[in-house]
Amino acid sequence: MDKHPHSPRLFCSSYSARFVGFLLLLMAGPSTLWADTPKPIDTAQKYSIPSSRSMITISPNGEMIGFRARNDERDLVIVYSLKEGKMVTGADVSSSKPSGLHFVNNDHLIVRVVEEDRRLLGFEGRLDLSTAFSLNAKTGELQQLLTPGDGIFKGQSGLGRIVGLSADNSHAYMPAYVGERHDRSPDYALMRVDLDSPRRPRVHSKGHRDAKNFFVNQKGDVLAQERYDAETRIHSIWVPEGRSWRAIYSDDSTFRRAWFSGLTPDMESLVMLRENRDTGLTNYYTLALDDGKIEALSVGGDDADIDNVHTDLSGVVQGVAYSGFQPRYFFFDEAMNQWVKALQDDFPQHSVSLVDWSEDGQRAILLVSGNTTAGDYYLAQRDKPLGHLFAARPHIPDESVHPVLAIDYQARDELTIPALLTIPRPYAEAPSNMPTVIMPHGGPHSYDRQSFNAWAQAMAEHGYAVLQPQFRGSTGFGKAHWAAGLGEWGRGMQDDLSDAVAFLSEAGISDPERVCIVGASYGGYAALAGAAFTPKIYRCSASINGVSDLTSMMEYELDEHGSNHWVIDHFSRSMARDYFTPERIAAYSPANFANEMQIPVLLIHGEDDKVVPIQQAELMRDNLKEAGKPVTFEKIDDSGHNLDTPEAEAQMLESLLVFLDEHLAAPTELAQQEE
Repeated sequence: MDKHPHSPRLFCSSYSARFVGFLLLLMAGPSTLWADTPKPIDTAQKYSIPSSRSMITISPNGEMIGFRARNDERDLVIVYSLKEGKMVTGADVSSSKPSGLHFVNNDHLIVRVVEEDRRLLGFEGRLDLSTAFSLNAKTGELQQLLTPGDGIFKGQSGLGRIVGLSADNSHAYMPAYVGERHDRSPDYALMRVDLDSPRRPRVHSKGHRDAKNFFVNQKGDVLAQERYDAETRIHSIWVPEGRSWRAIYSDDSTFRRAWFSGLTPDMESLVMLRENRDTGLTNYYTLALDDGKIEALSVGGDDADIDNVHTDLSGVVQGVAYSGFQPRYFFFDEAMNQWVKALQDDFPQHSVSLVDWSEDGQRAILLVSGNTTAGDYYLAQRDKPLGHLFAARPHIPDESVHPVLAIDYQARDELTIPALLTIPRPYAEAPSNMPTVIMPHGGPHSYDRQSFNAWAQAMAEHGYAVLQPQFRGSTGFGKAHWAAGLGEWGRGMQDDLSDAVAFLSEAGISDPERVCIVGASYGGYAALAGAAFTPKIYRCSASINGVSDLTSMMEYELDEHGSNHWVIDHFSRSMARDYFTPERIAAYSPANFANEMQIPVLLIHGEDDKVVPIQQAELMRDNLKEAGKPVTFEKIDDSGHNLDTPEAEAQMLESLLVFLDEHLAAPTELAQQEE
């Protein structure tokens, strides 16, 4: 663990269209193309291997780190002493699925786990179960903190959150539903759980059936309760008043407009994130606990949304993280701000994430990824050189990482579209006329980061440039950019993808005869919409767990949630804004336009997908076959929406690469095939 950080090779991170050729030619890299194209199965296996080290966290005193370590045989949680330079303890979690690690004190590492799509004896349907375990760093004992049926309602998911600690750090305060087995509306209460003896936890604060979160001070006193009534859609904050509760905030808008994330250092206000109506950006506000007064605070950023907040173990907000391709932070401690900026400046043109830091702010864990690394973890110490801890993906050497550039282009209505472009290294000296994949993200209300993307890197390994457009409707680039996508499924959002193809072709970056569109979830819908509505600009289309028929997708959501649920309003507004009708969304459903699809289509779908059911792919397959169109359908067994297992991802990547290698061949070869 004493490796010093390497000196990053420089690559440009952003450019405008007029400087495309000049800046790309500055990039260092091999000057010749592959002698042999890699085999899809080898590439799929390589890029589906998960990070061997992940979920790094540091103890409050900065003397230990905890992390997840995986190989082909076992999945482990390790506690390692930085002071002594050795492993302290660990636990085998191969039978579970860890989703996060964090120290709650210097002796206890919390391990959050998720078990997806599980049946619970005595209850209908299947649940995504989550819980938390406490690993004692001194004894090595691993214990579940809350167990359904042990003092809490048995049929529940979403367990494992810790919202506060007792003054002596011996007990954790954890929300859970409390009630009898047949209780149809159990209360959501705050439980007091002994970290060393968690059996038979007791109710610390009685809750409410609409409660969603609790905020406590360092003494364990509940300062506020957050509620949401799904029927009336009222979002509210309540504070204790004697033996009762008093509302200090209430909002009945259709869509949630505020997110409460923690407490101010004086414990007298909640921290609230919501839209600034003047700028359209998500900004930082405080809500006074005594009278509900809302005040805006400046946190140093006026050009990006606040993505999330960083809190200490007491729930006190220390700073914020901004949206954007690369991580940006603001802390209320100016010395912390300067230190983090200096650390990021050590790795120009790379994504430098602040993963965790000690209670005194003297030690921190960094994750660096970008054009010269698939991910490296470093230990940063004030006034000391960086120390390399380990590589996230040691099986992918630095020289095999394909560079990623942040660019932008103009859509036909002059809206600026940010994008990420992954360039195969053999094209680095002369990035022109490249076979290209357009890969829109899912959501659609999300955005991509400039970090290691296994799918894009796998395609680049086979010689394909990959563009990830942040089309209108994407979050992370302000309200105006997001709002421009409302009601634009298959319309303006799709035009942004078509305009990306035109931009790359006109700039000489892409070969216009060799462009394929690939995506997952909403990106899968966009891939099918590209084949249906603009088949002449793509050579092929691949949809992974994608939507094909908006009408049946809405019917599925209605069956799942009911007509009054916010999810229905969300999809209605997203798909068609204020003009939602069955006829309108049918006009933008690719499944209804199989006859128009003139290019080969690949459909890959997890059989257990509960977000986008596999029937969406089966309908598209059946319609294409009936129309006599080329289609390949592959079901991935025992896999959900996110292809969460390495085996599922490897199967998907292999099928995708075989498909791309077949259809993005050189123009002369394609011409011979067509003859």
